[in-house]
Amino acid sequence: MAPVGLQLYSLREVVEESLERALDMTRAAGYDCVEWYGCPQVTQDPAGARAACEARGLVSYSMHVPEAWLRADALPDTLEALRALGVRYAVLPWSKADSAAACEETAALLAGAKAYLAPHGIEVGYHNHGHEFKALPDGRLPMDVIVRGSGALGEVDTCWALYGGVEPDAYIASLGAQTGPVHFKDINADYRTRSPEAIDVPVGGGILDFERIARTLARAGRLEAGLIVEQEAYAGDVQADIAASCAHIRALLARLGA
Repeated sequence: MAPVGLQLYSLREVVEESLERALDMTRAAGYDCVEWYGCPQVTQDPAGARAACEARGLVSYSMHVPEAWLRADALPDTLEALRALGVRYAVLPWSKADSAAACEETAALLAGAKAYLAPHGIEVGYHNHGHEFKALPDGRLPMDVIVRGSGALGEVDTCWALYGGVEPDAYIASLGAQTGPVHFKDINADYRTRSPEAIDVPVGGGILDFERIARTLARAGRLEAGLIVEQEAYAGDVQADIAASCAHIRALLARLGA
């Protein structure tokens, strides 16, 4: 069964007040697991964060890690923290990616982290925003330079991919086995006229065909890597939105028999 998780950045304002309440909301919305971000509760006490997660029947699944954690001199401490957290994936959530040199530097960083962490059962990935799909002067996509150049997994964010100018299912198909967990994030029909901070909506409430994306993942054998919801802005009730996203995903997985 494909894991369905919530990136806790979706509840960042709640996390600031109470991690436990954020985890309660996640479980009540129907999720199996969580993807962490670099909030103090995780960076300062990863074992405690994991325990709070597991006490609610959630799996501590993956983490968006700070870039500094992936530098060679930091990797021993990073491994210790990720082991304490119990995650399977360590994902770099952003890089400048504004030149070939910058992309190649990020690729080298990820390749080094991958080589160090893989023997310990932790896979390294990269999460896109929109700018990684804007071609460099030499014609290459920053996302390709970073992911294919490093051998790391691509955590494709479907909303940001479309915003950047590519069809997310087509890009996932091109990555194939190099696809990691995928961010199921929907996008408003009028996203081109909105600020980047206001383009996303609950899964099923926008224009992306997530059943088609899930079928693409199934063909690549990558549904098992996980489907992660992230919602960065809300027009309605937060709890209702994250629950609606989870319910939409579970319904489409049921149709696929996954």
